[in-house]
Amino acid sequence: MKNNANHNGIKHYILFFLYICCISCQGQEYDKDILNLKELDLGLNADRFYKNSTKRENVKLLSGKQYVEKDTITEYDHDWNGDRNKIFAIQYRVVGYSPADVVAQFGNIHFSRVESLVDDKGNLMLINAVTKASKDDILKFITALKKEYPNPEVTEASSGYTNNQIITWKDKDRIIKLSTNARLDFSNPHNILSEADKKEIQEIEKNRITESTLFICNSTYEKKLLGNLHSGNWMNFK
Repeated sequence: MKNNANHNGIKHYILFFLYICCISCQGQEYDKDILNLKELDLGLNADRFYKNSTKRENVKLLSGKQYVEKDTITEYDHDWNGDRNKIFAIQYRVVGYSPADVVAQFGNIHFSRVESLVDDKGNLMLINAVTKASKDDILKFITALKKEYPNPEVTEASSGYTNNQIITWKDKDRIIKLSTNARLDFSNPHNILSEADKKEIQEIEKNRITESTLFICNSTYEKKLLGNLHSGNWMNFK
């Protein structure tokens, strides 16, 4: 009887272990589960992660779901001297969302959308996550990250008329960057703008300058991507 009890106990343990493994293998689903970016698995299968968000029915007005487009970026798209047939990256780009959405979090900060870049084999290279968190919350977030990852690098980056503060932390297998404190700067003497032009730019950029963008990069791809992305939220990965 004792041997049978032990056997049944081991059997139940194995079944429970297999059940947990099956759940883990299914992975998270974008716009359904809140992704914990602090524990981001760099082995994330982006195709599976975004599979229900790339469906055309999510484009419908008031669908309540985010819509993600999957695009192939060739070397030619990236650099007009590049090969049209060689893949530089595959992009999962969020084109339909609400700023009130919460799809991810890292510490005290919640994010309304998460985009990803993978290589031609589907390996995760880089993600960006966007938040409209308050300045106070961003400062608390930075303070917490400094405690966990000491001695960050702080730089300034510009794109068009927008300047951003870039804070960079390095961990064992990843680069964490925060692009924040965006502000418009019309002081360049080479840019002669009328007051009407300035107002128009301020109106166009008013939403973007209230956003902060968190990047998490697989260290393997840092050299390939750093400062080499020129569109969308990616351009602040510098």
